[in-house]
Amino acid sequence: MSMDSNMDTTNYSLTKLLPEFSRLWAGDFTSPEGLSAVFIALLFGLAIFFSVMSVINYFRASRHVRF
Repeated sequence: MSMDSNMDTTNYSLTKLLPEFSRLWAGDFTSPEGLSAVFIALLFGLAIFFSVMSVINYFRASRHVRF
């Protein structure tokens, strides 16, 4: 008898780690899913903001520095 036939398979996916962002549009901030969606949305927003600021400052500095 094979051991593989009795074992459950587990599917791992990175998309299962993302929270339910639909809870933000519903205004459900008190549930655990809604609260984690708020935190992840804030983290994404901060990452995008600082990435844009970094690119802007890179182009500003590259005008002043000549190699």
